[in-house]
Amino acid sequence: MNRRNFVGGTLGALSLSWCSRGIAQDTLFAEYLSEIAGQIDQPKAVVVQSTTVLLPDRMSEWKTSRDIQAANSIIQDSTASELLSVGSTSRPISIPTARLPTKLSVFHVTEQDVRRIFEQASLTRSWEQFYREFPNSIGVLSFSNVGFNDLKDQAAFVLSVACGGLCGSGHLVVMKRSTTGWHSEESKSLWMS
Repeated sequence: MNRRNFVGGTLGALSLSWCSRGIAQDTLFAEYLSEIAGQIDQPKAVVVQSTTVLLPDRMSEWKTSRDIQAANSIIQDSTASELLSVGSTSRPISIPTARLPTKLSVFHVTEQDVRRIFEQASLTRSWEQFYREFPNSIGVLSFSNVGFNDLKDQAAFVLSVACGGLCGSGHLVVMKRSTTGWHSEESKSLWMS
């Protein structure tokens, strides 16, 4: 299975405990990764940036919640508004590994770690170094902060994946809470290279 298909696959049912926004956000990421891991049969490594990232530059056209709704019509106005407001700050990520299946190993990398690996003379050599350090990895995942609607029954975040010089993608992930937990409402591809 290629790296893009692994990340872009079906999200399935997600559950989330509402202890606090920070814990809820990290738990949401863990549940997302657990669901994706259900689609693979071989152990994989997931390299996650240790802080949330600002909304990617590709989202610079998102000035209002209406702009996000134009990109994805199912996202509610309050979800889009909060995604914009929380997207301008960065928070630490600490994915609770106890919630992950054993076939999935998560490594948190700092911006300095990424810079050290990618300061090589060529992008090709940098990615070769990355995959030597993180064999069986699907690449580097970067999560934005999560925006929730007013009723706390819809959540959205942007996931960016870098997996090589011309290998990467971005997704706007929207989830809906029901009586049985969180379910994927939609994962819209924003870009792919």
